[in-house]
Amino acid sequence: MTVINFPDYAKEKANNGEPLCITFFSATFRNVDGKDVSINATVTVENGDVSTVLDVVKEKGGILQIRGEESLYIPWPCACVVLHPPDKTPFQNS
Repeated sequence: MTVINFPDYAKEKANNGEPLCITFFSATFRNVDGKDVSINATVTVENGDVSTVLDVVKEKGGILQIRGEESLYIPWPCACVVLHPPDKTPFQNS
């Protein structure tokens, strides 16, 4: 495992200007039915500059996703952030 400076890493990934996704994961929690669940929110960044999205999420204290009539909020810091190409799902190569 390598410790990295995320903004530098994200800028390096964005340098080619191709779309890149950033997916935020919540911690696991127990829902009203007693099941352990987590939520995630994915943002596709057309120019690949995911560090800007990350900065906004940090500044705002989290990310809100609306699914139908439900509003899901993942607070910052979240449990996990995954950078991935738009044609791949998070952890697809894990």
